[in-house]
Amino acid sequence: MRIVFSHIPKTAGTSLHRVFMNLLAGSDRTFKYFMRSDGVPPERFGTRTLPENWAFIGGHIQLRYLIDNENLDLNDPDTVLLSYVRDPVDRMISLYNFIRVKPRHRLHDEVNGMSAEDFLMSEPANAHMDFLTPEGARPECRVLLAAVDHLAETGAELASELMGREIGVEAFQKRHNEGRREEGVTPFTRADLSDAVLQKLKQRHAEDAALYQKLYEGGPMRSLP
Repeated sequence: MRIVFSHIPKTAGTSLHRVFMNLLAGSDRTFKYFMRSDGVPPERFGTRTLPENWAFIGGHIQLRYLIDNENLDLNDPDTVLLSYVRDPVDRMISLYNFIRVKPRHRLHDEVNGMSAEDFLMSEPANAHMDFLTPEGARPECRVLLAAVDHLAETGAELASELMGREIGVEAFQKRHNEGRREEGVTPFTRADLSDAVLQKLKQRHAEDAALYQKLYEGGPMRSLP
């Protein structure tokens, strides 16, 4: 079994991939998380060589770019394509607050010069669907797509299968990058949005909101939306 993690930003993916990194540390199987700051923007993932005997690879990489890598077989029935979704407005607010307290983030200066509402309105519509929509044929590997609210149980399910032993949900209940505060920076919240802007955001990201609600209420999907 192998896991390919298409990490939509601010969907608790750092918490998840750190658990898998720790589980695989010291084993004969490889963990690799591709990052833009390491010179791997999503659109260049297709040119990357994958580590030998990898068990988990991931990054902020859309499915269409994952498919581009000829070294990655997404038709392999032993491969699981994994991703999580979140309420789209909450996700974008979290992203805004995260960038503001990360001076090394490539968008830090730009975002600090914007109002929260301007940032939210500038974000591309339906980022979840953009991440999860392939160009051309759909991959035939296994899929696990879940709401972040179900991360602990789905993460434990996959980790147990990958490691061949029981991994409890408690391993996935710690959250990284959550609730970080920096002196002088007041986090923006959903309650700070005007009703007019909130309604525009809901309309603009209606597909993402519907997908999240479906996964939140109905549990994980084993196929792409």
